[in-house]
Amino acid sequence: MKRLLSSLLFGVIFIAAGIGLLALTGSSEKRCTVAAEGVVIGYEAEQHSDSKGSSTSYYPVIQYKYDNRVYEERSNVGGGRKDYADGTTLQIMINPENPYEFVIPGSSKPFTIASWAMIVIGAFVIIGGPLGLVKGGSGRSTTAGPGIAGIYYIIKELKDRKKNNSEQG
Repeated sequence: MKRLLSSLLFGVIFIAAGIGLLALTGSSEKRCTVAAEGVVIGYEAEQHSDSKGSSTSYYPVIQYKYDNRVYEERSNVGGGRKDYADGTTLQIMINPENPYEFVIPGSSKPFTIASWAMIVIGAFVIIGGPLGLVKGGSGRSTTAGPGIAGIYYIIKELKDRKKNNSEQG
């Protein structure tokens, strides 16, 4: 019972995190509705460190004009490398209510993919958890163990049904 609850909790946490990340990335894109051209004028670097070491994220600084005013703002999306050369012209979308906010279309795609992956994994763990325990899952003490075993049994059951249907038909 304890493993069942832990696999359900694990799945719910994954789904909630995926939905939260999806909402966070989608909200900026919904607010930013005015197309404009921006020019990369440099990067702001941010250092990150943890027990495994340190890394640097680079955020492009974009200069753009909106409503007869020039803005120079840092993108909210950065990465481990400088994706654009200085002077590169980009299509951006600006929030007309707050022109300091903009998005580079497509820059949040990795976050969208990660969000959906978290939602799917969480759903598989929730669905697979009980099946893994009922059908004699691995019995491992890890939270994901019953869920992974459950996924295995779902796939096995579908293959067995397909095999039985082909033998009967």
